[in-house]
Amino acid sequence: MDSNQVTQQIQQMRNFIVREAEDKAAEIQSKAEEESEIEKQKIVDAAKAKYRKEFERRLSQSAVQRKIDLSKKVNKVRLDMLKQREATVQELIARAKAQMAQYVKDARKYKPILTNLIAEGLLELMEAQVTVRCRQEDLALVREVIPDALRLFHQNAQPDMEVAVDVDTTFLAAGPAAGNANPCSGGVLLHCRDGRIKLANTLDDRIQISMEGLLPEVKKILFPQSTAQLFDGLNFGTASPAPAAAGPAAAAAAAAPKH
Repeated sequence: MDSNQVTQQIQQMRNFIVREAEDKAAEIQSKAEEESEIEKQKIVDAAKAKYRKEFERRLSQSAVQRKIDLSKKVNKVRLDMLKQREATVQELIARAKAQMAQYVKDARKYKPILTNLIAEGLLELMEAQVTVRCRQEDLALVREVIPDALRLFHQNAQPDMEVAVDVDTTFLAAGPAAGNANPCSGGVLLHCRDGRIKLANTLDDRIQISMEGLLPEVKKILFPQSTAQLFDGLNFGTASPAPAAAGPAAAAAAAAPKH
């Protein structure tokens, strides 16, 4: 083999090695670029997922905050309405007491009421010795009606039941005209067993009992739409119905003034 052939063979081997190297380099470059794209896509996808999760968290937080704000506003409106309704009810009670204070000024009308209130108290207590406490301005009228109250008591009590009635020297608060902070509209308070048992049968107590019993109907008339109905679409619950109070005894209820 002469030198030219050797040189030619070496050149061919060199060209082959160069081509192999270039192909290998191209393969490595292609693989590196492919892996780089995959890694870059992973980073992009991870960033997207992170930002998407953060966006959803903030969106959910914003929705929750809006619900909280709305709930606070609704509750504030509801409380304001309930306060206004309570103020209206208290105003009705105050008007009823004022009308009652005018009513009892007529002794002819007031006398049968006192009679029934005392008789009812005696029937409730069923004690042998009872003391009646009244307003100082009602003292003479109370002493006058005690015999009638005792007759009414005996008509409804057991035949052998006897009761002694005294008039207390301590008085209830005076009427509204006296300018008291807590006036008494009238009626009596009965007590026995050295004051350990008391039965309040004042006109203020009777007004309160009547108002409690009539409160559901009064609310229907004054407030035909409840707070729950106003916020039905928001689904924030319903109001509980007010409990009904026990009704007064029939004897005194029949004698109570009507307006």
